[in-house]
Amino acid sequence: YLDGKQYGVSAIKGRNSTHLLVSLTEGEVMGDGPRALFDWRRGGFTLLAGGATGDAHDIQWAYAADALWQPAGYEYDAHTGAELVNLRPKPVGDLADVNHLQLLAEDDIAVLSSRGKSAILQVGNVKGHYSYDFVLGGPNGTVPIYDLDGALYAPGHSLWVGQHNAEYYGENTYLMMDNQAGSSDAMHNNSRLLSVVYDPRDGYATID
Repeated sequence: YLDGKQYGVSAIKGRNSTHLLVSLTEGEVMGDGPRALFDWRRGGFTLLAGGATGDAHDIQWAYAADALWQPAGYEYDAHTGAELVNLRPKPVGDLADVNHLQLLAEDDIAVLSSRGKSAILQVGNVKGHYSYDFVLGGPNGTVPIYDLDGALYAPGHSLWVGQHNAEYYGENTYLMMDNQAGSSDAMHNNSRLLSVVYDPRDGYATID
């Protein structure tokens, strides 16, 4: 309960040794909600961003500022809620239903999981004149992908569909829950955990 209202916690990230950064949502349908710090030792929530709301799918504290990141590529002032960075204007065609956002390299690189486009995007030079580094999967994909059976699929073909929480785990590896939502592929129509390896120096990605 926060300010007399009941919320669900939809995303959690560690803030420091005493607090968790959380995004909250009302009811059972995922949408926008307030952001808060939760004191896990003493209990209790402290509202952030002046009580403003944001996409509750995901949340991450900025590297070197009192700010927080949320899908689909927004950075907000943690005190006022003012928008500091917006990655949507240029890549908006590939940003449909982003359910995970991950900042790397001191917030200079962003990895976005676009469920609506079945794509994983990497954006470079986030705080400057940003641009795509690559798009894995989806209709606007830029990388050919090898499947488990060794078949090679050209850019623009998705071997995962409607994925959740595609995240970079190091060593050129991205992990996700491949929902296969709406897939017509009888061989791969069940949800699955999926690992994809992509080293830009290779010029192709591999499901491993």
